[in-house]
Amino acid sequence: MAVVVCVGCLDDESGTPVRGNGKGITITYYALQEWNENPDRTIISNYHLFNVPFTYMTAQEIYNAFQKGELPEGSILLLDEISKFLNSLGMKQKTLTGFVNGFISQIRKLDADFYGASQRWMDVPKRFRAQTDRVLIPIKIHEDNQVCLLDRCKKHHFIEVYSHKPYREHPLVTLDTSIIGKYYDTKEVIYDELSC
Repeated sequence: MAVVVCVGCLDDESGTPVRGNGKGITITYYALQEWNENPDRTIISNYHLFNVPFTYMTAQEIYNAFQKGELPEGSILLLDEISKFLNSLGMKQKTLTGFVNGFISQIRKLDADFYGASQRWMDVPKRFRAQTDRVLIPIKIHEDNQVCLLDRCKKHHFIEVYSHKPYREHPLVTLDTSIIGKYYDTKEVIYDELSC
């Protein structure tokens, strides 16, 4: 899939919550699909996974490994909360361009796939947005097909994954949170920082 970013909303407006809406489940699902097709690939993630082999690394550690030529070829990269550690507010331009132009723009040369998540698409720096192949938007629904409007709802949910880029009218897939949710800690806080 190349470079995929899953977002809660495109800009400031959203009819559904941008937090707790299934971004983590979505990127975890797609990474697992890639890994199931080829279990020799290495999953590298800045959040902890369960029941699947993976390597935990911060965004900085991933970038450093790339710079040193130590990032395994064919990696499946998972980075949650990308706009937290990669933003255009207060971040040195050199850091931003180093990560995006130096790393993201070249991961295809490693046959790697990148899956990232951010609350808002417009919080993702413009340079990064230009390198993104697919933008996914998950919608959390209850068993009765009603959209869930509470970001911390404890009921059983399904996640309908829509594609904004390229645009698709119907969901690409519907995920059962009770199945995919077993593969990672949905409450893990991401403390990543990036200095390149």
